[in-house]
Amino acid sequence: MKVKVFGGEFNISFPFAFMVAILLCCDKTGMMSVSLLSIFLHEMGHIIALYLLRLPPRRVNFHLCGIEIVESRLYCGYSAQLAVAASGPMMNILLGLILLPFSNTTFVAIMSASNMVIGVFNLLPLSRLDGGEILYCAMSVVLPENKCKKISRAVDVILVLMLFVMGVYLLSMPNHNPTLLITAVYLSVYAIIKRR
Repeated sequence: MKVKVFGGEFNISFPFAFMVAILLCCDKTGMMSVSLLSIFLHEMGHIIALYLLRLPPRRVNFHLCGIEIVESRLYCGYSAQLAVAASGPMMNILLGLILLPFSNTTFVAIMSASNMVIGVFNLLPLSRLDGGEILYCAMSVVLPENKCKKISRAVDVILVLMLFVMGVYLLSMPNHNPTLLITAVYLSVYAIIKRR
């Protein structure tokens, strides 16, 4: 499905819409709705930054592997790229902090926590996440491109292995929480697909 908004094209794939529908139908706690809203706000942070920098997105693709923002033209420089990468996590963290004093109701407390978790998680320096983009931009100022790529790959391997170990540990605990392990598998598979 294609929707035109503010001159940009939003493409929502059937697998993405189907996955969201299944997640919402299976969600008995309401956590998935809050998480999806936090993710939407995260992406809006990136889109707002692009418009403020006069780099409006040409297309936003919603597909099974995530949400991809395609810019209308190349960035003016690493500072603009860094600002766009940081804007998504900063939107979540700011919203989480703003909602924190009003978290006496369950919904607001969950919304605050969800935004904080998504914001901080996206700052991890993995190449698939905003933190990886921030790290790459910062390194590109002082290092050649081939060195930046090597360092990024090394950081990816180390962090994904750490996430795997912590994910297995959480799965072995009495609550049997598989979330971190699933995240580690997703990041690994996506990294392999992206490098082909």
